[in-house]
Amino acid sequence: MALAPNGNYVAGTARGVISLWNIKTRQEIPSKSFRSGGLYKGIAFSKDSMELYSVDTSFNLTVTDTTKNRPLGIQEFIGHKGNYYANAFSSDRTLVANANSNRRIRLWEINTGKQKIEIRSGFKKPIISLAFSADMKFFAGAGEDQAIRIWDLTERNQSIVLNGHTDRIESIAFSPDGKMLASGSWDGTMRLWDIEAKKQISQRANGRMGGIIEVVFSTDGKTIVSTSTSNQIQLWKVDQNRQMPTVTLSGHNGWIRTLEFSADGKTLASGSDDGTILIWDWDKVQN
Repeated sequence: MALAPNGNYVAGTARGVISLWNIKTRQEIPSKSFRSGGLYKGIAFSKDSMELYSVDTSFNLTVTDTTKNRPLGIQEFIGHKGNYYANAFSSDRTLVANANSNRRIRLWEINTGKQKIEIRSGFKKPIISLAFSADMKFFAGAGEDQAIRIWDLTERNQSIVLNGHTDRIESIAFSPDGKMLASGSWDGTMRLWDIEAKKQISQRANGRMGGIIEVVFSTDGKTIVSTSTSNQIQLWKVDQNRQMPTVTLSGHNGWIRTLEFSADGKTLASGSDDGTILIWDWDKVQN
């Protein structure tokens, strides 16, 4: 699932088909798109919300006009090898990253399709989650190795390894200022890390949530939003090291796989295995 920065559109993908809706009218925009050769592994809107980027398992990126749901073209990433397990888009939507079956991470230019950086990750098991910091200085990966590795993209080197989780790490996210990282794991904990100090700040789980599936920061960086196998959304205040979430949101009947905020931070979207996308008014739900 992806939410447009302007908050006007939301897109969801399942079984190789992408659906696009106008949130204000609550109407699906009829598709004039062609299907890819494989299932979609990642979708994101451009910064101006006018285009939707979708990456399939053959690692071709399709660009779609959001106003008409009409394909504008396909960008093929030359040199990609092997199946890939995770992807992430940079905040400015100029780069897309993927981790493949040989545990190498590649960063590609969206406009040209050229590989910009290749990272030999050092992971021994599959990489599940990737993330860029908002300023694109740092890049992080995590997965079945239970460790988080962070690379300094300006220096082109690995600068930090964070250990503490005891099971597969499903999701990681940088804070808006790039100083903290949140991680969610099948060990049932959501952890907050200080990147500069290279240490864990807090560990949170209420014992009933089960494995953590997704973590994101609110746009002001004051709240971490997580989902778990409890089919609920949990809100955690960053400045409060409390075990229980400050707010729990219910409404989905399946695992919630994705969360995303609009650029102004007023809207939160959640996508679930129950086949629905829910749109939340952030000002109302966080209190």
